[in-house]
Amino acid sequence: MSTRRWIVLIALSTLLLGLAGVTVVSGESPLTHLTRLISQSNNENQQEEVVARVNDEPIYRWQLENTKLFVRTQGNVTSLPDAQNTQVALSQLVQDIVLRQEAQRRGIKTSVAEAQAFAEQQRELAKQLSPDSRQMLGEAMEAEGLNEDEYWDKMAKQYVYLLNLPKLRQQIYQEVSAPSDEKARTYLREHPIQNALVLIPIYMDDWGQASVIYADLTQKRETLGVDELATEMDGLARKYRPQGVTQPAAESYQFTSATELPKYVQEALNLSEEELGLVEDSTGHPVIVLVLSKLTSDETATLEYARNQLQKQQGSEHFQSVVEQLIDEADIEIVAPDLKQITPQLLPDFLP
Repeated sequence: MSTRRWIVLIALSTLLLGLAGVTVVSGESPLTHLTRLISQSNNENQQEEVVARVNDEPIYRWQLENTKLFVRTQGNVTSLPDAQNTQVALSQLVQDIVLRQEAQRRGIKTSVAEAQAFAEQQRELAKQLSPDSRQMLGEAMEAEGLNEDEYWDKMAKQYVYLLNLPKLRQQIYQEVSAPSDEKARTYLREHPIQNALVLIPIYMDDWGQASVIYADLTQKRETLGVDELATEMDGLARKYRPQGVTQPAAESYQFTSATELPKYVQEALNLSEEELGLVEDSTGHPVIVLVLSKLTSDETATLEYARNQLQKQQGSEHFQSVVEQLIDEADIEIVAPDLKQITPQLLPDFLP
């Protein structure tokens, strides 16, 4: 496997990196350690070592260590050897840079006002975090020596650049043309949509008796809520249920096509949610039904759903191909000697 292909595969598998739980690193929580690294990176007196370049844009040692920390704190990769962890982190940084450069090339921008609004939104969402997560956020602010207002002001400045990436993704997704109806129908055959219906049936033998009970229930429906009516229906259903039937009065159906259903259930599909009906079963006997819930889709809605799903799938595949092409065309240079020594067979294209 070529280096660039390896970089692509690793990068695509780590599109979203985040902290998962609290893992102690050198006596600090990951977020505290990470924030300290970021703070150090902003120190003008720090000697910033360049470890690699992507299209002449440097990757600094602190950025690599920062990203390695994120990788280490992922639940499924905590046991990666350090060399492999470094490779994954480097791949993520390469991807981030080529995507940011592509966003700039396409003229994608985020205004300060937009970034500030997003930061305020994230600030509100942060109030809903779990106690552990809020503690980690507090540690991040403390490590940087910032109060809450200063922290979110700083984040707003970062969002001016970070929000360009989802905009780029959306633009790339939109480059995919809408799937045809034929492709949408093929998708539905391979991924059928499950409709659902929950109802209470009262099986009757006599139409005259069924009509009397139905009329009485219809009158009570005007004053009873659906819960009270369902209780009334449940009692009648148990009273008139066929001999030997022991399941609960309420019946639940999941189906792709209405033709799969019993005749009286097919007729019940014509009723609205919480509506009473008097329908006929396959033997000609009456059935009183109360529809408790119904989830169905007509052909137009299902085709639209299938087109949307296909477009997301094709958009994702197109996005991956764009990432692969950007990395393949990038001028990537490994500078740091220790990176050159890490499994050099995986990095032939990067070596001078």
